[in-house]
Amino acid sequence: MLTSTPVRERWALPVWLAIAVVVVTLPVAWGFVVALQTWLLPREFHELMVTLEPLLTPVAWLCAVCSVPVNLGAFYVHRLLVRRLVKPEQTAVERQWQLFQVLMVSGSVAQLPGFLALFLLLLGGATLPVALALVSSTGGVAVLAWALR
Repeated sequence: MLTSTPVRERWALPVWLAIAVVVVTLPVAWGFVVALQTWLLPREFHELMVTLEPLLTPVAWLCAVCSVPVNLGAFYVHRLLVRRLVKPEQTAVERQWQLFQVLMVSGSVAQLPGFLALFLLLLGGATLPVALALVSSTGGVAVLAWALR
């Protein structure tokens, strides 16, 4: 049945649940990468990972170091989008929808170093810099979600 109610007003998923899904995306992806490495990849791939580790570990450290400035940039993008998209004359539902869209965009920016680090882990990068990048990226998304309050 077609209605005149916009999709954003009929959106049934609670916003807090959607935000929680965004925040835990990188840790869940890390679990998938570790499971993939442990149970599905052949021995030859593990040999390739050992060979590539000296090449990929400095790049993983770069991801860990760059995740802090990227998080600051994501916070700037967040504030900029909130100022441009969220207007006082909007209804509560429209405002909530705009804030959620802002979180999706700025959270994607904050997660970039984490996803790159996960890719490097899959190919043989060291675990410590990848973990630092993931913690920083996940923390950045959590701070952005907290800023929506």
